[in-house]
Amino acid sequence: MIINLVLNGEEDRSRNKSYINYKEAYDKLPNYLEGDLLAYARKICLEQMVSFEESNINIRKYLSKFLSDHQDSAFVASFEERYLLAYDAEINSTAGLILMSNAGSMLTLSDLVKAPLDSTQLYYVDFWASWCAPCRQAMPFSEEKRALFEDKGVKFIYLSMDRDKQKWETASLSHHLETYEHSYLLINPEAQQFIKDLKIDFIPRYIILNSEGKVIEDNAPGPEGEQLDEVLLEYLGS
Repeated sequence: MIINLVLNGEEDRSRNKSYINYKEAYDKLPNYLEGDLLAYARKICLEQMVSFEESNINIRKYLSKFLSDHQDSAFVASFEERYLLAYDAEINSTAGLILMSNAGSMLTLSDLVKAPLDSTQLYYVDFWASWCAPCRQAMPFSEEKRALFEDKGVKFIYLSMDRDKQKWETASLSHHLETYEHSYLLINPEAQQFIKDLKIDFIPRYIILNSEGKVIEDNAPGPEGEQLDEVLLEYLGS
């Protein structure tokens, strides 16, 4: 209804993917709906703004409008938490890759790999997301490799590129990562030079760090097959 009636089916195909202007739809909806139905449709518009990668500035602007017009502070608080709008400082930080753990605590990747106190020799870092089918298809193989190599000194780290915290949590649950110590939501990929330097603009993407946190493989093999085994064993000197 929002696309066909409110926007007359208009879709912008001039970008690298089709774009639907849900900001415009949000503004026009009072011409078609009112009361609870209007509030519900506007919630859909806000969620779609995230899906179509509107800037946080624009999303915050419309979220403020929603709060002013509909007085639903519970929805606004839940929306901010789910889509990480409550973490502006972390999202815009250039100090390092900021990670959110399953428990909600924050740390940086450099903190994680700094001076390991255990026998860790290598870090195998998996950049993935709930919406990435190849990433998720690789997860069972990654679980097998983790069981094979963790005792040999390889620590597996999972960094989700999701913008939707709830979808990350649901996907993590399906891949047995919800309690895994080193599964994280990556908070500030767009602000981080590390991501730009490594040209991590597609996923799945795998990198290997040495015990000092230095990148030694910036495009490592995925967990399927035996190629990863060979690379890890070579670095481990086995």
